[in-house]
Amino acid sequence: MRNRFHLLGVVVVGGCFAVLTGCPRSNDAELPRVRADADPANATAPAATADLGTPTSNPPTPPSSPVPTQAQLVPGIDEPLSVEGGDIQLQLTTVTKMDTYSANPGADLYRPQSETDIFLVVKAKILSGDLGKVGRMPVSIIDENGRETGPGVTTVFDNRKEIVWPVTVARSSHSFTLRLPDNHVITLDSLISSVPSP
Repeated sequence: MRNRFHLLGVVVVGGCFAVLTGCPRSNDAELPRVRADADPANATAPAATADLGTPTSNPPTPPSSPVPTQAQLVPGIDEPLSVEGGDIQLQLTTVTKMDTYSANPGADLYRPQSETDIFLVVKAKILSGDLGKVGRMPVSIIDENGRETGPGVTTVFDNRKEIVWPVTVARSSHSFTLRLPDNHVITLDSLISSVPSP
């Protein structure tokens, strides 16, 4: 932004600075004189000097207030997402890092084959669509290094219209994207939480 400077207290009169520099006096220039024997009423008075007033500066322009912008909604997280040509509509609810995965208490317990891996458990609410088709829907997780992995098992809960994808990912990875049919991709970072190891 270009700075503006206003010089105050300087008045230019007859090409000379009235303040700061002063005007050089001319030997030939004299003010009209009044003769001692002349009638004072007929004396010629010096020419009146114009009143230039007090120099002022323009008031500073107040900064404009920023215009608030509306946050952009993320399909699949902030609002429902339609996939498979619109036959299925779902919305993600949670994304959790877990050392083990079990669909229900007492059900089979799954562990990653490598200690350097962990499960990224993605849950979504099924808003519409055939549950069997939702369960067969191809999905995958891509981390920040480009490693892409699909779920080893998919769990569909009919009673609560929910689908769960436990996907094996590198324990050291921290950024993940979910790939869905119809070329939909959803960045999961804002939903990720962790479950402490037992």
